[in-house]
Amino acid sequence: MSMQARVLPALTLVLLAGCVTAAPLDDALALYRAQDYSEARHQLEALDVAGPNNPEIIHALGLIALHQQRFDDAVSLLEHASALAPEDVPSLVDLSEAYGGEAQNAGLFSRLTWAQKCRVTLEKAVTLAPKSTLARAALVSFYRMAPAIAGGGHEKARAQAEELRKLDEPLGVQSLVLISVSDKNYDQAFALCDAALKQQPENYRYLFSLGRVAAQSGRRLEEGLASLKKCLAQPEPSDFPNHSVIQQRIGNIQEKLGKPDAARAAYETALTLDPENREARNALGRLASDSPASK
Repeated sequence: MSMQARVLPALTLVLLAGCVTAAPLDDALALYRAQDYSEARHQLEALDVAGPNNPEIIHALGLIALHQQRFDDAVSLLEHASALAPEDVPSLVDLSEAYGGEAQNAGLFSRLTWAQKCRVTLEKAVTLAPKSTLARAALVSFYRMAPAIAGGGHEKARAQAEELRKLDEPLGVQSLVLISVSDKNYDQAFALCDAALKQQPENYRYLFSLGRVAAQSGRRLEEGLASLKKCLAQPEPSDFPNHSVIQQRIGNIQEKLGKPDAARAAYETALTLDPENREARNALGRLASDSPASK
């Protein structure tokens, strides 16, 4: 699952053992949400010294390590948090993401081991909390993206997406659309979007899904662009896709429409909203290298 899509799960603010209180923890988490990761880390590490082995603090430190792509640290911290609170599903989901980060940087054989750790962790999370949309959506993403040798597969993903749809219709439809796009079955992806929008024409996730399919398929571009602009007129959700992602997809469509200046403006806006949006940053670099001035 992409880090630009993640938001720190709600952490229980309780009076901790010793001299660590909820107020300093709340202040540190506010810094995290403001993306001041260095200061948030500094404060959380001080809290951890004052009241060690608190799973909320260690979990938050693990999430900062994830955002900073310190995957070794993230694995260590999130494994510790999960050991302290073995039934905490958000910790397990974040741990799976840390395993996924390690897999991206590992050699061929180690990559398989990390991917299998990711799968086992997500399957445990879904078993612990079958109604958790967070865990179910993460498992859908794993099955969709992982090769069969690591336990992935689109049929598995589709089955989990249908279960997710029972819990959260828009999130389930969004997942089913992504699976269809991965299969390059754009007719099916558009059909899912059209049926959903017929029922809820202003639904943020459905509008985004149509825009994303348009951006990736190169079809129905003007319609996709209009759908994404409707998303920008609504409050962004607390999870994926935020307005930075919407702007990134607008940039994708503007490129396909042959409007590099408009695409560049959208990517720049995406980065202003979220400096960690790597896809927008990479797209800007590609546009710069393709410009006549760079040749």
